[in-house]
Amino acid sequence: MTPPEVHHEPLVEAYEAQPVPRLEHHVFPTDHALSDHRVALARTVVDFLDRSPAAA
Repeated sequence: MTPPEVHHEPLVEAYEAQPVPRLEHHVFPTDHALSDHRVALARTVVDFLDRSPAAA
């Protein structure tokens, strides 16, 4: 598993230091390829896109 505190959290902190509209971040307890969370990832992306202004 890729440790979020090493790879994910510093990136989120960098984006939060320079605010990005609608920034979301999610951590899935899985391997680097998201092999056992691909459906959850796809649903998360679809949900995000459904809420985007361009979808309206």
